Amino acid sequence: MKYDDDLEIINNLLPGLDLIKEKDFDLFENRIFAEKVLKYFSEATDNIRAKLNIELLFAFRLRQNFNARAHKENDKYIIIINHGTVDQLSKIIQDSISIFKRENIVAITGLPTDEDILLELFIYLISSYLFYHEFAHILQLSFDKRIDSYTFQEEYDNTSTYNFTNHVYEMDADLFGIAIGTILILQYIDDNKLPKNYVTLYNLLTLYILIVANIFIAFSKNITSIYYKNFLHPHPIIRVINCVEQIINIVSQNTRIDTPFFESILERYSKILDVMHLKAESVLIYSDVVKQNLGDILNYIDEIENSNEQFKELARHRVNEIYDLLGD
Repeated sequence: MKYDDDLEIINNLLPGLDLIKEKDFDLFENRIFAEKVLKYFSEATDNIRAKLNIELLFAFRLRQNFNARAHKENDKYIIIINHGTVDQLSKIIQDSISIFKRENIVAITGLPTDEDILLELFIYLISSYLFYHEFAHILQLSFDKRIDSYTFQEEYDNTSTYNFTNHVYEMDADLFGIAIGTILILQYIDDNKLPKNYVTLYNLLTLYILIVANIFIAFSKNITSIYYKNFLHPHPIIRVINCVEQIINIVSQNTRIDTPFFESILERYSKILDVMHLKAESVLIYSDVVKQNLGDILNYIDEIENSNEQFKELARHRVNEIYDLLGD
């Protein structure tokens, strides 16, 4: 199905959303980047419709704020990405790579591949992360056929009250999205015959988690202090550390790594993050937050993990089955 055909169906289901037609992609600050995201999302959507028999639609919405949404409307499932999100993603990826390549370790080891190739790789990886995070919410919604209409929003609401279930759902969606991206990184290393050693993995995975961390921060509107049982969404640093654990779990099944590798990635990404956000006059020193609160953060992640069996609708319970079906 063509993108504009999706828009017509969505407009009938959810009128008044100001969806962007393909001919109007000049509304994006970077049309070429938006077209690449469209290509990746379209391919993923077509694959899901064909292999999972899910009535999935997606569209870009004319809204400047950094937000993405997953809807269920009767038997239709809809992913909507604000055009402001796409515009900021382009900057986040480019700025992260620009800062990363000047970091001391990269100065010694060099980038894993040419910078222009690295940029294209991470446009694909981050598009995949964002799409499959939202698709995980679709899977959560599709489990209960009694639900006719529901919406997940990624943008943080700093006036919202704590909701444990929502924290479980968000961290489940994070793990689903990050798992897809990590598998794609390992495939990229194999397909391009790069050495699957500490240096290659260390650089690619640190850059990946750095960009994802910046996405969480953008969604959270630069929350200034650590919290646990507050608001609808988990604190972005809790989400990042949860993602790093998932990355290490997946990579450890394919190559030998150990606990210091996990700790080193945490320390390295947070220090680079500090450099980026000090320039933006952020009041949060991310490396200090990680260092001072890691024990409490891991305890809260464990609390979420220990509750997962209570939620049969979570994407994690079906990740292997779904990945096998989509990869066939």
